[in-house]
Amino acid sequence: STLDEVVYADILLVVSDVNDPEIREHLEVTKSVIDELGASDKPIIYVYNKCDSVALKSSDAGENSAFVSALSGEGIDVLLGLIEKEISK
Repeated sequence: STLDEVVYADILLVVSDVNDPEIREHLEVTKSVIDELGASDKPIIYVYNKCDSVALKSSDAGENSAFVSALSGEGIDVLLGLIEKEISK
């Protein structure tokens, strides 16, 4: 039932652990589920958590992506900026 709520959302945040060796496969499955639920028209922001534990650059992902650390708060300002940008549309 939680997944069914996706169709009522204004913005989808897809949160992934950047240390997950199968991150690409998980993102593909997530995209497929979003499509199956009929929510592919929703704006999606990709959130990559644990950026403090790996060496990443913002250029490593797409435009609607934020690298954050839930532990330190790093990157949260970028994430909030992306959310604000989508809300203002």
